[in-house]
Amino acid sequence: MSDDPSNYIRDYEKVLVAEQPGLTLSLAGLFVALFIGLVVQFVFSPQRLKPLILQAAQKIHPEFRVTIEDVSVSLADGIFPELAIVVRNISMESPQKCFMSPVIEVNQIKLPLSFRNLLAGEIYIHEVYADQMSLSIRSEYVNCSSNETAILTPEITSDPKVRKPSAQSVGRTEEFSWADLPRAKNSIDTLKIQSLRVHYLPVAFTSFEIQNLSVQLKSQDPRSIQIKGKLNLGGETLSGDYSSQANLSVNYEEIQSPDWNIHLNGNWREGNYTLQAKFDSRKNEMDSNLEMKHIPLSQLFPLLKKYKLMSSEFNGKQIWVSMKSNLQGHVGPQNHPPLRIDYVKIEGDVGDIEARDIKIESYEPLKYEPIKIDIHSLNFDRLFIFLNRQHPTNTLSSLGTLHGQATFRNANDIELKAEHTGLEFVFSSRGVRQIQSIGLISGEMKFSKDRWRMKIDRIKPVEGIFLGDIQMTADRDWNDVQIKARLDDLTLGPGVQKLMTLGGEIGAISGEMSFDFQNGDIHSLQGSLQASNLTVDEIKTKKAKFAIQTLGRDFIIDARAQGISLPVKSAALQVLLPVYKELKSSQSEADKIDIFEVTGLSAKIKTERLENFYWKDMSAQFLHGIIKSQGGWDHHGQLQGFLDLKYQGLNHQYLNHQWMLTGHRDRPQFIRNEK
Repeated sequence: MSDDPSNYIRDYEKVLVAEQPGLTLSLAGLFVALFIGLVVQFVFSPQRLKPLILQAAQKIHPEFRVTIEDVSVSLADGIFPELAIVVRNISMESPQKCFMSPVIEVNQIKLPLSFRNLLAGEIYIHEVYADQMSLSIRSEYVNCSSNETAILTPEITSDPKVRKPSAQSVGRTEEFSWADLPRAKNSIDTLKIQSLRVHYLPVAFTSFEIQNLSVQLKSQDPRSIQIKGKLNLGGETLSGDYSSQANLSVNYEEIQSPDWNIHLNGNWREGNYTLQAKFDSRKNEMDSNLEMKHIPLSQLFPLLKKYKLMSSEFNGKQIWVSMKSNLQGHVGPQNHPPLRIDYVKIEGDVGDIEARDIKIESYEPLKYEPIKIDIHSLNFDRLFIFLNRQHPTNTLSSLGTLHGQATFRNANDIELKAEHTGLEFVFSSRGVRQIQSIGLISGEMKFSKDRWRMKIDRIKPVEGIFLGDIQMTADRDWNDVQIKARLDDLTLGPGVQKLMTLGGEIGAISGEMSFDFQNGDIHSLQGSLQASNLTVDEIKTKKAKFAIQTLGRDFIIDARAQGISLPVKSAALQVLLPVYKELKSSQSEADKIDIFEVTGLSAKIKTERLENFYWKDMSAQFLHGIIKSQGGWDHHGQLQGFLDLKYQGLNHQYLNHQWMLTGHRDRPQFIRNEK
């Protein structure tokens, strides 16, 4: 029977494709899929789904209004099959300020369905996917427990960019309820948002974005939730074109203590930061650690000012901050946990400032343990740029550098011990400048009882000598400043001496001076100075003494000198040439010398901020007589005064001549009074 040819032919024909059993199964599957698709399309038609989804969304809270543009069923995602409900252009809005008046807009939400549960008569939705979501916060927070109804003002609601859904847009249905279909327990366990942008409208240009946000319910009982995402702060929130990106991770474990764990680490321009926080919601206890490395202050200051955490204007360019801190304790409306800062360091062009082991016990009032701050190479020129202040005075070139340590015991007890190097004083004469550099200034400064007190016990010029001390007191804001200086020996550098004396020299200066400054201007000055010798433009002065004081805006100087020598060819004697010729003509040949000697010089001088200059009771004795003078020039340099000469002539008779002084101070004119 097996040799029958007909049987062989029938077996051979079975291998044809059309008679294979797989084709039958494929066709059956196709018809089943088509049937199921039609059933799904009928059961989940947009006309049925839209009211149901609106009704479910409305149950979130009665104060939220919801609008939906389109609802459909998706059977394929590209070339891949899927079964999902797709909701497009969703808008949720609440005018209540206790919710901060939010507006939520979502481009598309996808709700994948379980086909197996659907066949069992259940709608099992355990995942929610959203692509582009926007959350706009339109008002500041208002306490919901307040009796007053906090509704968003019409001015904010009228923003054309904000949708205003009407009450009629909320779908309602009486024919069908979402509860009619049984749902699996613990349905939603995954929420994924491709991009969530949060805008805080009360402060302009304030927003952040969380990319690839994922919320997963890992366990229902005990509850375990995991949140992950990538935080992105763009240039509209921060300063300039720089942005900050950070990895965000939040974990909630119901049975653990603490139950909340937050981790955030990211970069900000050339710096980076890490935040780790643990929170126990049952005990309201918190333990957080923040570490920042090389964060630019040029980015941080605008952010603090933007959110009203800082009001002053600072220039933080080329300055960075690093810090490591811990906040641990009970939190609540009336409780603020103590803050411990392991270290904080500011570095850059301004210098290095570092503090360690800072413990802040309370904020209102501010209370902390003594803080020690190490100061390394604090550049005062850069510091004034940082403070956005101009250079304090043209008398100083470089403001120098400070090294030392400051101790803050409390707001009214501060101490600084430091050394200052590189301070440069500017001396100028006839368009030429000369610098007197100070190699070292050392001393200490204290603040207590609303007063600053400073004592400088050592000053070492690069060229020259300083022996003595300086003491200073000031009010809290440095508006009222008093300075007392004791000079045992002050000798300026050779270059400065030659500049200020037209090639001469200034001997050792000694004396005591006191200054009183009010709001940056000299209010009073008093003291006395002595110079052993002084040579200016070939004029030699011996043992000069100056008693100085102020009267209102005027400086009063009582000047005395033991003797003055004026060479005949000196510029000063050329100015007094009419007087000298008179004396020379009355002298014998034996008395005619090339140097005019004056002894017992005295004068009282008054000047108003060096803008004008007056003298009186000027008296100078010489070998055969005496000179007296009085006069001065105004702020235009116009000279007015007289000079009186009394001397003994050749026949031993006493003569008296007088000249009127006119012209300009740089070009004086002597007009002889013939009377």
